[in-house]
Formats: sequence, C-alpha cells, structure tokens
Amino acid sequence: MICEVNSELTPAHWISYLELGFNGPVDLPLYPYMLRYNLAEVRDLIAEYANAFVQDMKHDYEQTGDSHPQYLHDLGYPPIDILAQHEDAFCETIRRYLCSELFSLSFPRSHLYRDVRWIVSSVDAVRCRSGSVEVIGQAFRKVEQVSPL
Repeated sequence: MICEVNSELTPAHWISYLELGFNGPVDLPLYPYMLRYNLAEVRDLIAEYANAFVQDMKHDYEQTGDSHPQYLHDLGYPPIDILAQHEDAFCETIRRYLCSELFSLSFPRSHLYRDVRWIVSSVDAVRCRSGSVEVIGQAFRKVEQVSPL
C-alpha cells in the first residue's frame, strides 16, 4: 500500500481513521488523501469480510426478495475472486460496505497511537485503475491532547 496525504508520501503507521462519526462533519481543516493498493492485495486483505458480506446479501434476498445492492444480485452473489473481476462492483462494495474493514486491516491498532499524525475522516471514492485500487477521501491532522496540570 502506498499512502499519500496532502500529496505527500506518508508512512502507513502515521495514519489512523475515525471509527465513530466516519463521513460526518469535522471542525478541522481537511486534507486530501489517497491510498493505493495492488488489486490482489486488497482482494486478499478483505476476502473473508467480502465473501461474508456477499453471502449475507444473498441470504437477505432469499428471505425477503430484496435484491439490494442490485449489482450483487445481477452478478449472482459472486465470491471475491469473481467480484474483483468486475471493477465497478468491487470498488462500490469497498466504498459503501467494507471500507472500515479495509482500514482496520491496513492500519491495525497494534502500532503506538502516539505515532499517528493523520486521521482519515471520509471515503469519497474508490476506483480501480491498471491493476490497482485507489481509496480517496479527506483526512485531518491528529489533535494532540494536552494534559491538565
């Protein structure tokens, strides 16, 4: 994975993400970020989550007749290897349903939070290009907590 924040290469251990209030308003200056993954890297990272999500959607359809999201129904509720061959559907699945899982695997909480400098606040787009997956959105600088004396 290659990380850029505000058009500068950024080490992944400098990045974390909002768990609560994700995609919500932020009262801090926002900066663009881009994460670029190899398509196979993303597929392997989220395979378990993606396959479970697709099966849940298939089960919902079988129980209720609700074919939302329609593109998964139209593709026959495919496993991730097949879904990844349909780039628009693959990217939409990540953007709408699996970005939190992708972030938790990309930015594990095992690193020291004090090293974090950027907090991802939104995912504005996910796009596939030439064998890579780009996640694009907004991030803000981590606000340092000041201890009361």
